Amino acid sequence: MKKTICYTVGLAFIVLAACKREEYWNQTTAVPHASISGALTNTDDNIPFKGVKILFERQTKANGEQTFVDTVATDEKGQFKYEVPYPNKVKVSVRDTGRYQLDEAFVEVKDQKDYPVALKSFPRFGMSKIKVTVADRDSKSPIEEVNVSLLVKESAAESYSLVETKSSNTGGTLEFEQIAFPVRYKIRVAEDALLYDLDSLEGRLLRKEPLELSLAVKKKFGKGDIKLQSMNYYLGTAVKNETVSVQYKSIRDSEFQTAEDYTLDEKGLLILKNVTYPGEVRISALKNAIYPFSTAEVSVAEENTTLAKSFTIFDLAPRATHRAPSAVSAENSVETLLDGYALLTMELDSKQNIWAVTTNNQLIKVTPEGQITVVAGIGGTSMPDGYDPTKEVGDGHSVHFNKLWGLGMVDDNTIYVTENDGIHLIKKITVDPQTGASKVSIFSGTAKKSGTTDGDISAALYNRPADIAYSKKENCLYVSEWTGARIRKIDLKTNNVTTLATGSGVGYAFGISLSTDEKSIYIAAHTNAAGIKRLDLSTNSLSNIKIADVPSPRHVVVTPDDRIFYTVNNVSSGQSLLTITNPATGASAVVAGSGSGSGVPVGTKVDANTNIFAMADPGVSGLIYDAFRGRLYVASPANNKLYFVRLKSLY
Repeated sequence: MKKTICYTVGLAFIVLAACKREEYWNQTTAVPHASISGALTNTDDNIPFKGVKILFERQTKANGEQTFVDTVATDEKGQFKYEVPYPNKVKVSVRDTGRYQLDEAFVEVKDQKDYPVALKSFPRFGMSKIKVTVADRDSKSPIEEVNVSLLVKESAAESYSLVETKSSNTGGTLEFEQIAFPVRYKIRVAEDALLYDLDSLEGRLLRKEPLELSLAVKKKFGKGDIKLQSMNYYLGTAVKNETVSVQYKSIRDSEFQTAEDYTLDEKGLLILKNVTYPGEVRISALKNAIYPFSTAEVSVAEENTTLAKSFTIFDLAPRATHRAPSAVSAENSVETLLDGYALLTMELDSKQNIWAVTTNNQLIKVTPEGQITVVAGIGGTSMPDGYDPTKEVGDGHSVHFNKLWGLGMVDDNTIYVTENDGIHLIKKITVDPQTGASKVSIFSGTAKKSGTTDGDISAALYNRPADIAYSKKENCLYVSEWTGARIRKIDLKTNNVTTLATGSGVGYAFGISLSTDEKSIYIAAHTNAAGIKRLDLSTNSLSNIKIADVPSPRHVVVTPDDRIFYTVNNVSSGQSLLTITNPATGASAVVAGSGSGSGVPVGTKVDANTNIFAMADPGVSGLIYDAFRGRLYVASPANNKLYFVRLKSLY
C-alpha cells in the first residue's frame, strides 16, 4: 500500500513538471532562456558540415517521449545555436538523416547559461560539388564580384536551408564543395534587385560527379567617368574656373559620400572619374563663390551600353542675397527697351529673352537687344465672327487668342497662357527650338464656362484665370484667378488640379510670383481686398504683407532676400508706380514713376523719379526682376513701352 502511494505521488510530480515545462515553453510572457550551441563535424577528418538541419525536441512525457520544437541549419563553420526556456530536457540530433548518419545528444537545461554539444556524422553516400558560372545575360561575358547563395533540402516538403554564399572570381566562376548527396539544391544570385536582374536555378544533386551550372544576370550599374556641363542660368553660357562642392551617391550607396571640392575647367566641365552609376550628384556653392547658387541634385543615368558617361547640365546663377537690392537710390535710372508693344505679363528665359503676352492677344519674344519675334497668335483685339476658342489650336501662327492675361514658362520651349474674361481657359504652347514653329493646345478648362471644379485637367473649371507660376521643385503650375479669387495647383506629373486658397483672403488675384526657395507664393490682389498676399505652401495659409500705401497692385516679384517689387495701377487715386517694400518692416518706396507721363523715348536714360507711366488703365503692368544684371523690367501697356530700371544700389 505504501509503495502504491509513493508511485502515485511520484508520477503526479513528473506529470506536473512536464506540464510546467509545457507552460514555460509556450507562454507569451518573458521567461529566462538558456542556449544550446554546438558544431556538426565529419567523424573522419573533423571537417564541418554546412547547411545541415539540426533537430531540437523536448521531453514531454515521463516515459521519455519527445515532441518536435524546431530545426536550425548549421552555418558555414558547421555551427548552430538555439535558445530554450528552462527547466527542460532537450534532444539535439541530425535531422538530415537521408544524407548523414544520425547522431544525437541529450541536454538537461537547468540554468541560464550555454550548454555546448558536439555532434559527429558522416555522409551516407558521399560528397560532391557544384561549379557555378555567372555571365552577362546579353553579352555572355563572365561577371566578377557577384554573390551567389546555395540552399539545400532533403525532400520537396521541406524548406530550404542556406549552406553558404560565395562571390564570383575574375572568370565569373565559384564552387560549392563538400555537398552530401542526394539532395535538392537551389542556387540564386544574392544581390539587391535594384542592382541586378536576378537569376536562380533548382534541381537535384544525385551523384558524386561535379555539377556545372550557369546563372545569367544583368547589371543595372556601371563604372566610368561622368561629365557634367555647367551653364549660367541667365546667359546660357558655360561657367569657367568656378570651384564647387560635390557629393556623390551611387545606386550602391545608402547615403551621399563626403563632400569634395572640384574646380570647373576652361570649358565649364565637371568630370567625376571612375564612379559607379546611376546615381545622384549634389552640387553646392562654396562660401564667397563668384556664382552662388542653390544646391542642385542631378540624376545620372547610363545613356547607352557602350559609354559609361552621362552628360547633364546643371545651372549656376548669381542668386545670392548680396546681389539683391538693399535700398532704393535716386541714382536708379530708366531706359526704354521696346516701343510700340503693350505687354501685360512677362517671363525671363535662360538666355535672358523676355517672353510676354500682349493686349493685342499675341505671345512675343524679345531678345536682350530688343529684337521681337511673334511666337503665337494672329493678333487683334476684336475676334472674328463666330469665334470659338476650342477651334483655335494647332499652328501657333494661325490661331486667335482672346483676353490673353497670364504667362508661365516651364522651360525655354514650353509656355502656358491664360485666356481670361469670358474664356476661362489655360492653353499650352510648345515651340520648336530649331524652326521657331509653335503649337497651341487647350491644356485645362472648358471654353466659356466658369466654375470651381477640381480634379483632372480635362474636367477642371476656372473663373477668369489670371497668371501662372511654374515650380521646378514640385513640377507643377500655380494659377491665380481674378473673379474666382483663388490659387490653384496643377500637378504636371498627375495632371490633377487642386485649390490651395480661396475667398476674401486671396482677393481678385492678378499677378503671382514664387519665392526663390519656392516655399511661398506672393499674390498681387488688384481689387477686392487689394494688396500683396503671401501663401505659405507648406500650410496653405494666407497672410497680408504690410505696405505703407493702399495700392491696387498688378504684378509682383520677389528677390532672393525677399524684397518685394510690385506695380501699382490705380488711376482713380493718381497712382501708376513701381514700388518696393521690405516685408520685415513694411517700409515702402517708389522705385519709378510719380504721376502721369508719356514715357521715355528709346535710347534715352532718365532718372527713375521721372513721370514715365501714363495715367490710364493699365498704366503699368508686367514685371520681371533680373538678378544677373541687377535690373527690373516693367511694362507700361498704356504707353506701349517696355522699360528697364537699373538699380544702382546693386553695384
